[in-house]
Amino acid sequence: MKTSLRPLILAISIGALALSAAAGAMPHDGDHGMPPFAAPFAKLHDQLKLTPQQEALWAKADAAAKTAREEGRKRHEEMHARRAELKKSLAAGDADLHALAKRHDDEMAAAQQRMRDLRDQWLAVYDSLDAGQKRQVQTFMAERLDRKGGPERGHGQRSSRCPGDGAPAAPAAPAPAAR
Repeated sequence: MKTSLRPLILAISIGALALSAAAGAMPHDGDHGMPPFAAPFAKLHDQLKLTPQQEALWAKADAAAKTAREEGRKRHEEMHARRAELKKSLAAGDADLHALAKRHDDEMAAAQQRMRDLRDQWLAVYDSLDAGQKRQVQTFMAERLDRKGGPERGHGQRSSRCPGDGAPAAPAAPAPAAR
């Protein structure tokens, strides 16, 4: 059973790597001009001691991730502008909810495709690694996953508002007294 889960865990880990590298509108570290999540990836990059071919693949994936972050910021700004327009349409009573739903679905499908494309670029890097380098990546990803998303993503401490999110369960209500 353990070996049958290995490909799934690996795929999830690589997906997490791609998503972390492509995170949208992340603030930048004022001292280094890089997103706060980038330092661990820079350290991993240095530890891997990539060949020139691997380095070219990494540079291509990294450039795509930077482009994804920039485009994410732009889409975020556009979303705020559309939200203001929607509020006006809703207040006027002339909002086309079918068109709104279709636009949302189209945007979500496009976002998924962009994420898959970026993930595929990072998987190309992974595929070019030797066994030792792949083990380093797997160890890195396991450590990142153990952090529940990591503090740089704002997921350190879970809120107790969402059941099943790792927060302690609310105490059970006392049973009604027998009469």
